[in-house]
Amino acid sequence: MLAEAAASAPFMSLAELKPRTEAGTGEVRVNEGLPDPTCRILVCCEFGRVSTLATATLREMGYQRTAALDGGMKVWREAGYRAKSGADPQLA
Repeated sequence: MLAEAAASAPFMSLAELKPRTEAGTGEVRVNEGLPDPTCRILVCCEFGRVSTLATATLREMGYQRTAALDGGMKVWREAGYRAKSGADPQLA
């Protein structure tokens, strides 16, 4: 199932994402309501597997500008980029 989803889900690299986060790229939470299907959506999870499945599902739902973070948050942190969690208000 993951391989099938990966075949149809585009990915965003760290090199593409880093400047966007520095420019104030927002966060979308599905449980708080999806934006207009023409908006760009980046889906991420720890290792990139769940976000790949979620991206494929969102694209099937009509959100064609959806991408998964290639490698997930694990790769983000390994690259030395900071990550903010709900429990850590000190990080930006």
